[in-house]
Amino acid sequence: MSARLSRAAAALCAFTFVLPVHAADDPADEVVVTATRDSQRLANTIQHTSVITEREIRASQAVDVPTLLRREAGLEFTQNGGVGRVGGLFVRGANPNQSLILVDGVRINSATTGGTQIDQLLLDEIERIEIVRGPGSALYGSDAIGGVVQIFTKRGRGAPAANATVGFGNEGTQRYALGYGGNAGPWQFNVNGSYFRTDGFSSLATNASPTANPDPDGYKNLSGSAMATYHFNERNRAGFTVYATEGRSDFDDAFAASPYDLQTGKSLVSSATVFTQNQITERWTSRLTASQGVDQFRNYLNGDQTGRFRTENQALTWQNGLAFAPGQNLTLGAETLSQRVDSTVAYSRDSRTVNSGFAGYTGTFGRSTLQGNLRYDHYSDFGSASSYLAGYGFELLEGLRATASYSHGFRAPSFNELYFPAFGNPNLQPEEATQAEVGLQYAVAAHLVRLAAFRTDYDNLIGGFPIQNVNSAQVTGVELAYTGTLAGTTLRASFTYQDPKNQDTGELLIRRARAFGSFGASRAFGPFSIGGELLASGPRYDTDVFTFQRVKVAGYGVVNLFARYNITPDLFVGLRVDNLFDKDYTLASGYNVQGTLALLSLNYAPVR
Repeated sequence: MSARLSRAAAALCAFTFVLPVHAADDPADEVVVTATRDSQRLANTIQHTSVITEREIRASQAVDVPTLLRREAGLEFTQNGGVGRVGGLFVRGANPNQSLILVDGVRINSATTGGTQIDQLLLDEIERIEIVRGPGSALYGSDAIGGVVQIFTKRGRGAPAANATVGFGNEGTQRYALGYGGNAGPWQFNVNGSYFRTDGFSSLATNASPTANPDPDGYKNLSGSAMATYHFNERNRAGFTVYATEGRSDFDDAFAASPYDLQTGKSLVSSATVFTQNQITERWTSRLTASQGVDQFRNYLNGDQTGRFRTENQALTWQNGLAFAPGQNLTLGAETLSQRVDSTVAYSRDSRTVNSGFAGYTGTFGRSTLQGNLRYDHYSDFGSASSYLAGYGFELLEGLRATASYSHGFRAPSFNELYFPAFGNPNLQPEEATQAEVGLQYAVAAHLVRLAAFRTDYDNLIGGFPIQNVNSAQVTGVELAYTGTLAGTTLRASFTYQDPKNQDTGELLIRRARAFGSFGASRAFGPFSIGGELLASGPRYDTDVFTFQRVKVAGYGVVNLFARYNITPDLFVGLRVDNLFDKDYTLASGYNVQGTLALLSLNYAPVR
């Protein structure tokens, strides 16, 4: 890999240093909410937090959420084929079902598998993404032991205006999006819809299974979002958000009875909220939210439905913020969550209720910053779990800050693990994780650098047959992330080195590399801009899709290219080329990956 990877990196660096660039905004001034459940500057977060902004999403011209998450420090992504196929996000070496994915604050995970169909989340409805690494159960409860990824759908702002995208690429790829939103008097609103399709390629390598169907596996997606907020005055507002994405994907089965079998999956992920936010007193802010998240998957063989799994997560959350002194904030809240499962499988139990209480504190004392969070969750089926987080930050010099945190979280057993016929074990206890993190941050002008070292200990991990709490694991690692402008070039880079081990066997955990990273650069000159990114990963272990044997998978390096030409300030032509050098590599053993895919688009997006 090294020689070819070095040439690719050199080529990428070379073409990005030929044109001048406009300076970027200060990345440290981004305001985030996920790290504390309240607004704060990105530079003030204690746990390693990053944000993918609306500007970055638009500039990347990427199609789906996983494409952007792959370049983040500490995050790895595997996928069984191309866009829309089953994928898994590993945050700091945690399993995909050990990290919480939220859309506008709503859980969208499956209660049966415990995972989230993040592979179905395309970017045309999405405005920004916030990533918090490390256990976040003290803020959000179960599943957040690896980290929290919160996705925010588009919001209207400025004078009401339309936006549109039309794009075409090879492999029969088409992309369409249309939206309208803005501010009108006391109203803030937005509505957006999109359609994506591609003929794709055969997901399963034909040498991995003798009955793999060699035909291309297509994918179609229809997504939409809407929001509206009414501002009664500066202190009180109410509104709603709605988001839904429906995908249809053809896929291959390693154990198909015939190579002519047609396997199809239909996925639905949705979220909806209704909220009211009120300034009760000068120091007390209250927010009441009712929400529902849905995860649904239906499987078809040669046109006949063979399975259906549907989860509904319905929650009522009351959160209160108390600014009891300058720089001192207290968060108090209560939540009730109802999880229901509807399936063709006869689970011995198909619903449960979770009642929770949480409290948080953030305070600034001169050069010191404190954060503390506690949460208690009571499940109607297996019992209770408690979580905590303690963090401290200290400004060593102007712009240079040291941080430290210690946190504990849990993952509740899924319905498959508890109640699946002839497999589940209703006596399972939650998986647990404890993490220590120390970090250094440098934030000056257009530069934000974050270095974090962490150690996570996992206990009571669920596995084996019969299934039980049997395993333990440990992940130690170091992350380095940089965002900024240097020598006239907008840069983004990350590097992660980790040691993800099963403590019982001493083996490396599957689908985790010891080292991986990314480097991206872009420049602009007048109406023209060009950029690219390099994604690289070292070797890792996996399980063979057909034989189930442990196999070693080679590392890889992939280069993506993106460019745009502004016809007018509001109208531009964009080009994105994924896997520029048509690299043949592996994300999941036995499955093919996307070859060179070029997508040319015409975009109308008024400058705000």
